Amino acid sequence: DHAPECVHLLVLIHGMWGNPRHLAELRRIMEERRGQPESERGPGGERLRLLVAETNRDDGTYDGIDWGGERVAEEVRCARWCCVVLSPCVQVLTESGCGVG
Repeated sequence: DHAPECVHLLVLIHGMWGNPRHLAELRRIMEERRGQPESERGPGGERLRLLVAETNRDDGTYDGIDWGGERVAEEVRCARWCCVVLSPCVQVLTESGCGVG
């Protein structure tokens, strides 16, 4: 019997007039450096998984940070559910934003 693999879910969020494509290079670098099976694990033994928020984009960012936050929270809930199915332990959740206000 082995312990479940824990994950560190990193959520990348773009703000006003942003587009998920703007975060593609950051995602590529993070996956290359920390997201590979052979990558160094976090201090708690967790593996990095990335989520680039897709729901806030372009002119759809004008309804306010509160509504944008709700949309991203729903994406995170769905992503966390997927992580839980694949790996029952989401040990760390980090959000990083760009132009969020």
